[in-house]
Amino acid sequence: MTKKKTKKRPSGNRFNTEFWKEQKRKTLIESTGASMRLSGSKITNKEVEKIVDSEKKRDKEYTISFIEEIIQDPKYKGWAGGRMEVLKPDESAYSIDEIRFFTPRNDEWVKFVDEYDCKNVDKAELDRVIKIVKEKFNQVYDQK
Repeated sequence: MTKKKTKKRPSGNRFNTEFWKEQKRKTLIESTGASMRLSGSKITNKEVEKIVDSEKKRDKEYTISFIEEIIQDPKYKGWAGGRMEVLKPDESAYSIDEIRFFTPRNDEWVKFVDEYDCKNVDKAELDRVIKIVKEKFNQVYDQK
């Protein structure tokens, strides 16, 4: 029997995930630029690259949502209790932090929730919102 000739497989970057992420990015830029030029746009690949990279930066945001939980104790009628969930970027869909809140339901609370519910924020703004929730909207209550 004769030995079968096989092609040598490239080594090195073959299993490097960063290499393949960059290849995917370059392909996206080139194909998007080509498609736009076919439709009559005079866009360059450099301009497409700026757009793609700006979208990538936006993905580094945290998503905030407020989840109210039922309060069955009648002495806390008119209060809001639950958790603020923070979806972390670059992690799994189940990577969520929870910050508890328990506060009287008033105009200030409603305005705060309306402003931040389902909002994407960067790390600095997230830290500021967490501080507000912990200091202002997480009342300590007597459990007796």
